[in-house]
Amino acid sequence: MTYVTPPGFFVVAIFTTIYVLTGMILFYAAIRNTWQPKSYYLLNVANFVNALWICIWSIGTTSAITACLFISLGMPISLGWLWYTLYEREGRGWKYYFNRNAVSFYFGWELGSVMVNVGFVFVHALDTSQKSFLIAYWIIVPLLTIGVTIINTLKQGKNGFKSSIGGFISIIWILTGSLVTAIQFKDKY
Repeated sequence: MTYVTPPGFFVVAIFTTIYVLTGMILFYAAIRNTWQPKSYYLLNVANFVNALWICIWSIGTTSAITACLFISLGMPISLGWLWYTLYEREGRGWKYYFNRNAVSFYFGWELGSVMVNVGFVFVHALDTSQKSFLIAYWIIVPLLTIGVTIINTLKQGKNGFKSSIGGFISIIWILTGSLVTAIQFKDKY
């Protein structure tokens, strides 16, 4: 555990939300045939990487946790790529933005989760202090969010910004969970 790991109920709640949203957009995409085949492949890669991460993480050794850091990088890469494949220059309407923001929501959570995984490696394998990682986490995660938003907005304009709202929500969710944990352990750092 690190001082930024969100409590279990935060994780269960967000993954319930992620999988419900993903199920909804997949159902719609399948019925309306709105996704290109590459989009389905990218979601399958994300699902495979997620399952692999769970299997390796459950081993629980420092080596397994370190391997999970590299495995976990596949999640935001595949989800970010999926997010970009769903871009349509003339995209508009609530269904379009719901679809992209559902993926953005998942992408944002995974971006924050990779940083939690980085914390496990730094704190448990590299003996970085919990406090040092806590400070780095609170600087890096918001900067990553701002950076992704700026890049997306520069490439896709207002459409890109509107499609980032789901990511903002999930980053706020993970930061809130991290804050709950940090407050819980405030006497230890």
